[in-house]
Amino acid sequence: MKCCRLYVTYRFMRGIEQQFLALQKGFTELIPSQLLRPFDEREMELVIGGLGSIDINDWCSNTRLKVRHSAVSLIVSEFFSYE
Repeated sequence: MKCCRLYVTYRFMRGIEQQFLALQKGFTELIPSQLLRPFDEREMELVIGGLGSIDINDWCSNTRLKVRHSAVSLIVSEFFSYE
């Protein structure tokens, strides 16, 4: 069994190693690796991919609008009325 596991790991890693290293290099060029250390793999998935759904009410209640817009502005109300 150990032999099978090692073989699968070897085949899997060898096939994507270069792509993974390129992705890792590009990602750490945007975000320094010391800023990513506190995150585990599930949190990193959220950082990269975001949530599967968006709570519009939560987003609306936690949005800060600039002076020229208010919560009753047409553009703001249309934005948050999207379903």
